[in-house]
Amino acid sequence: MVEPKLSLQTFHQCSSLVSVKLTSQNYLVWKSQVLPLIQSLNLEHHINDAGTPSSQVIIDGKEVNNPEFSNWKNNDGLLMTWLRGMMTEDILSLIIGVQNARDVWQYIEE
Repeated sequence: MVEPKLSLQTFHQCSSLVSVKLTSQNYLVWKSQVLPLIQSLNLEHHINDAGTPSSQVIIDGKEVNNPEFSNWKNNDGLLMTWLRGMMTEDILSLIIGVQNARDVWQYIEE
């Protein structure tokens, strides 16, 4: 899968489409608004077990930085920050130290 190149503006625009922040009591309502947006941005692989692309690839016998990894890392950081922005402080305090969007998603699903 080709990683889309997204920007902060993309997520800023999506924020206005989510009318509720995640609390300990509204997960299904929150998810019903957030998941379709993640899917529409082609980022669902960030929250499922699709894995992380390799940071290095071999091209013409040389190991070089993988541009897909750079895009993936940028998108994952933006998605993780956006997800956190869609949560109340009590939920945020539960995910301190979580390092990627998949782990954030899996933690709040539990």
